[in-house]
Amino acid sequence: MNQLRLFEDPEASSNKNFTIYRSSAGSGKTFTLVKEYLKIVLRNPQDYQHILAITFTNKATEEMKERILNDLREMAAGENTAMKNAIEEEVKHFEQKLNIQDRAKKALKNILHNYSRFSVSTIDHFFSQLVRALARELKLNLNYEIDVDDDTAMEESLHLLYESLTHDEELRNWIKDFAFSRIEDDKGWQLDYTLIEFGKELFKEKFHQGFSKLKKEEVNIKSLRNLEKQLQSTQQEYKSRQKKYARQAIQLIAHYGLKMDDFKGKGRGPANTFEKILKNDLALNPTFQKTARGEDDWYTASSQKREEIRTVVRAGLGQIALDIYEYHIAHYHEYMTAYQLQRHIYSYGLLDAISEQLKVYRQSNNLMLLSHNSFLLREIISDREAPFLFEKLGNYYHHVLIDEFQDTSAYQWDNLKPLVTHALDQRNQVLLVGDVKQSIYRWRGGDLNLLLQKSVKDLSLYSDQLEEKTLQQNRRSSRSVVAFNNDFFKHASQALLVTKDLPPDSGMLSEVYKEVEQQSTAESTGGVCIKFYERNGNEWRQQALEYQTSIIKDHISRGGRYSDFLVLCNKNVEVAEVSQHLSLLGMPVDSDQALSLGGNWGIRLLISSMYLLLDPEDQLARAEMAFLYQKGKQDIDVDFNELFIESCQISAGLLEKHLPSSLVRQWNDFSFRNIYEWVSGVIPLLIESTQADPFIARFLEVCLEQNAKGKSTAGDFLEWWENNKDDQMVIFPGHQEAVRVMTIHKAKGLEAPIVLLPWADFALKPRQDSLFWTDQLSDQYSKYKLLPLSFTRDLQDSHFAKAYQQEMLEGLTEGLNTVYVAFTRARQRLYVCSVIPSGKPAADDLGSLYKLLWTVCSKPEWGTSWDPQSKTFTKGDLREPLVPSMDDITPSIAIDRLRIGPYEDKVSIQSGHQKMFTLLDNYKANTIREGIQVHAVLERLKSKGELPVVLDQMHSEGLIRDYDKPGIQEKVNALFEQSEFSAFFDPEWEVFCEREIASEGRWYKPDRVMVKHDQAVVVDYKREKENSKHHKQLAQYAALLEKIGYRNIDKYLVYVSDLKIVKA
Repeated sequence: MNQLRLFEDPEASSNKNFTIYRSSAGSGKTFTLVKEYLKIVLRNPQDYQHILAITFTNKATEEMKERILNDLREMAAGENTAMKNAIEEEVKHFEQKLNIQDRAKKALKNILHNYSRFSVSTIDHFFSQLVRALARELKLNLNYEIDVDDDTAMEESLHLLYESLTHDEELRNWIKDFAFSRIEDDKGWQLDYTLIEFGKELFKEKFHQGFSKLKKEEVNIKSLRNLEKQLQSTQQEYKSRQKKYARQAIQLIAHYGLKMDDFKGKGRGPANTFEKILKNDLALNPTFQKTARGEDDWYTASSQKREEIRTVVRAGLGQIALDIYEYHIAHYHEYMTAYQLQRHIYSYGLLDAISEQLKVYRQSNNLMLLSHNSFLLREIISDREAPFLFEKLGNYYHHVLIDEFQDTSAYQWDNLKPLVTHALDQRNQVLLVGDVKQSIYRWRGGDLNLLLQKSVKDLSLYSDQLEEKTLQQNRRSSRSVVAFNNDFFKHASQALLVTKDLPPDSGMLSEVYKEVEQQSTAESTGGVCIKFYERNGNEWRQQALEYQTSIIKDHISRGGRYSDFLVLCNKNVEVAEVSQHLSLLGMPVDSDQALSLGGNWGIRLLISSMYLLLDPEDQLARAEMAFLYQKGKQDIDVDFNELFIESCQISAGLLEKHLPSSLVRQWNDFSFRNIYEWVSGVIPLLIESTQADPFIARFLEVCLEQNAKGKSTAGDFLEWWENNKDDQMVIFPGHQEAVRVMTIHKAKGLEAPIVLLPWADFALKPRQDSLFWTDQLSDQYSKYKLLPLSFTRDLQDSHFAKAYQQEMLEGLTEGLNTVYVAFTRARQRLYVCSVIPSGKPAADDLGSLYKLLWTVCSKPEWGTSWDPQSKTFTKGDLREPLVPSMDDITPSIAIDRLRIGPYEDKVSIQSGHQKMFTLLDNYKANTIREGIQVHAVLERLKSKGELPVVLDQMHSEGLIRDYDKPGIQEKVNALFEQSEFSAFFDPEWEVFCEREIASEGRWYKPDRVMVKHDQAVVVDYKREKENSKHHKQLAQYAALLEKIGYRNIDKYLVYVSDLKIVKA
């Protein structure tokens, strides 16, 4: 039965409950999502636990939760807010039945009192929950851990693959042939990088769509070996025939005393094609084809060798050229198909083996890779009904809200579809929100076609419930920015439609941008500036960066803030370059590079100390540690080379000379600790600062995380650190007072008053030789279902021309979408720098941003906005004062001190008998504790010289504390002063400490047994007062030794509290 509805009247039943919102950038998407969520919970305040709201990032999740709670709180308080007004406007004809304030109070109370049922989460988190709930059905270990580190998983899987080669000759030969083929292609024999990168295809949905359909008995290394031979044969046959023709042509030309320079075009003319063929350049250019067909001459009108050339053409050169052309027309398509398939056949052949080793890695480490969740769920969901599946989570979701739907992948949609259809069957609310123009995650499976048309087609049975809406108003950007983006993307999308190599039907690009135009609600005019530079190598890049830096300086000089700026780049390497440039000018920077742990001096100091811990003789680590401490902490200008030489000469005294004495004294005390305890203990002594340092705090978290994953030793941690340090960042909440620098992909969902793009010259088309998969296979390859290709224009001359054209279309659309995301981040001003093309760009060759920008921005239609003299496009008012926004201010709590130190100073782990001490007075408790500790030390002690080592071991295990050591040592030394006790530790004895003896089904464990020939001494340590029971127990031990065969047995009781030794 449906839940209670808020709007119970005839009109209410006609309301559409399945809505698709197409929301352009800045159109209030989050506001709309929150509004729809609130309308549901205001109908029934209990319904919050039956709503599933899915977003794609943690930041979006937190933002949506925060907005829902804030809006409920404001409405519960009776405040007149924009959200309340919007809801009332939509339900105004039912206002007499609606008490928003009371219902908001109830909903807020319900959520806060049962927050775990407040289901607003990322899609990855939701799927992880579902996988864990279905662990039994999926045959997973119930205690598995979620892992997001695909790179490590692939590296480890490759190592496992190499280890398995000793038992698999077929696989070993395949890899060997792969290495030889790379050597022949001058690519080197190292396979690791190639296989790791190719192996990452295992984490992609496109690959799984074909891989899951393969029949292993038909597609394996044996069948691929046959395919390889077939492909090589096809290529060899074509090359042999064409080279044979080419050699005949060259011999004929030489026979008639002619050279290639005698022919038309010389080294670039048709005659030179023969030599190119012999060098394996088998493509025939249009000039050669035209000449071979007899449509053009082999010589120029002014050639002095006209008659000789005519003679050689009539003598057979013309016929040879025609034979080459006709054979090319008949067989080049087949040759190029074989060549393109051959490029990845070895890597493809190893994917199944790598996949098997990936399973071994996951199972042996009890891991579930986050990237595999969708694959696992798809296998099981296709055979189940929604109620069974989703009740496993303990929630029965009635309503489904999905944000950023354009980034949803096909598998994710398949997994969510049963839940969506179940909600629609019950005529409950389903909301899909997205913007196809912001689909820029195709590389990780995002499918814009889902929002464009597929979702509607998949849910066609519910068309009577469907309503499609477009949010046209831009509430983010200034009037000039909105107007520019409207015009630019309308012209740009039309201009790209004529790009060469697009499929005949390129309607997708037009469809994506058909609703690009928005209306601005902003009061500010704002402005746009696009500046073009002469290329001059890379000199223009420096000029552009300096220009945009001057914009920041000017803004700051007029009272602006660094946080007003967002600098966008296309690549991480560009982010690093910009960050370094701004940092050197003294500007605060917020970027991955600026926030990287690996570059912080304090963390570098700690890492060098770990290397020294790992190898005390590491002179480089010792010198680096001293250097970093002196330069970073003491601000002393020291020469590293001098320190290194000093380290080699006086290694023992270098640390004492240059590092804190407290650290040197306690160095050995830390050596038995795990990596987290080591860092916790060393930081106060080495960093010597009580001020909160976010880098150090984050590094501690990293150490704790890796410690929990088993990387608890210095060696294991350092191995992991060297492979992953570039990905470890300080995590700051909200905006910092700094210039934000990031890639366009990371900026999606963000905004800033001023956006800068210093280098807008990147390609919009797919990257040359980038990998993609195709299922457009001819019958002879159909059993492989899906095969890998490299993106190259040569595919136009193969069976894969349609696949290449489709990849071009999808890549070009994503490229333009990337520009759209970048340009729409600006609230008030947008500054873009690009480069002037060399010559007027061809209309069908605008696949690079700089060509597209130049073509569109220099159009006469812009009027005075375009200045041909300065090569600058300007629109609006670039000097208008910024409009302040509350979103720019992130409230935060400052932590002024980082409380850190040895873990035993912060937590006390007590065993059961230790809790009893709290009931005793301090003297009695300390006496008993000391007795226990001395007893524990003596149980481990084999010789007096081992005492410091045993104390350190027990300290690292948390059994004793630093301040316990002196008292324990004093007690033990006092015992050693007694001749009878010291005799127990004579090196002539063979010693057994805490060794168990079995007899008649029972186990006995004396503290210390010493044997020599047929003589034995048994010692038992006691912390209590002397008791007759102790003698009886000792007699039992002696009887056992006698059964073993010892005849001469001495028995001793050592009372550690009284330092008393009793011979029994």
